[in-house]
Amino acid sequence: KLKITTAVIHVELGKTLKPILKTFRHHHIQVLLAINPRTPTAKIKPWVSSVHGLMVMGVFPGRYGAAWQSRTIKKLLTLHRQYPRLLLSTDGGVSNKNIQSLVKAGAKQLIVGSSIQKHQSPQRAFRQFATLAAAAKK
Repeated sequence: KLKITTAVIHVELGKTLKPILKTFRHHHIQVLLAINPRTPTAKIKPWVSSVHGLMVMGVFPGRYGAAWQSRTIKKLLTLHRQYPRLLLSTDGGVSNKNIQSLVKAGAKQLIVGSSIQKHQSPQRAFRQFATLAAAAKK
């Protein structure tokens, strides 16, 4: 039987988040609250007690392979200081050039797409990411 265990919803939904979070909680679905690059981190505060983690978007949503936003590092650092117990995730623009900085900034979950998919050897790219992420944790 297929079961939904986790959902990602954007803080930019505003007040419509309340009934969505209530529904997910009722069905025991964990929620990661996503935040876009231009959205101030303060927008998360009213919702943080109702979620399991935060997902910092590293790109402006809407286009696969979009350009990575360097402000992602600062946002991760800020959120990690404010909410050290929450799972921090990042999606969009994760590459072998920034993965160590993202991990050091507090990201525990990295969503990697085009950097692996577009690589001439996706298996090798995956191994490189795993090695770099593990080295950053030391």
